[in-house]
Amino acid sequence: MDKILEFLFYQTPQEYELMFGEASGPNERENTAKSTTFINHLSRCSLSEYCQLIVKALLLEYPSESAFSFCLLDFDDKGIFILPDRPRRSNDISRIDFTHKKAKLHGRFDPKTLRTLEYLDEIKVTFKLAQQDLAKWVEQALTGKAFNNTVNGNKTIFKVSNSPILTLEVDSTSFTIFIDKNTFIEYLFQSRGYDE
Repeated sequence: MDKILEFLFYQTPQEYELMFGEASGPNERENTAKSTTFINHLSRCSLSEYCQLIVKALLLEYPSESAFSFCLLDFDDKGIFILPDRPRRSNDISRIDFTHKKAKLHGRFDPKTLRTLEYLDEIKVTFKLAQQDLAKWVEQALTGKAFNNTVNGNKTIFKVSNSPILTLEVDSTSFTIFIDKNTFIEYLFQSRGYDE
């Protein structure tokens, strides 16, 4: 796993649950700094690395979704998700869509009991312009994982084994990651989006 992604998988000890609207925990400041570093990196890196980091963040383990989405998204004054990094939004990407579903899942706090929990079902990244190398970038991000790919018209479909990623669908203007709900991990919510 890329070191820059490690904070996405940090599990806050349960005794540091939110109290009085304030988040605390032994690594909160460190994670805040790592999140800021990651956001800054995403706004400056190449588009191929940006795409590969999104794929890698979901490749080995289900990340803290609030930390992950905090780094990719922001809200406008109407409560609509927007990209936080203006250079990336104005140059490359038109939108990022997170789709959630509810399912009976085992959570962290009572792992023997099925509860109705919301999980991240898919992420779709749409570009302003066609990206002819997008399938190649995705394939590079999958290095080290067992996968197969098929081409169906203008769409390349990657099926990934032993990963939170079930499939990735890539065309020239977007890629969509479909996530296996059975890999869901419940995180404690922290302000600034480190755990949910």
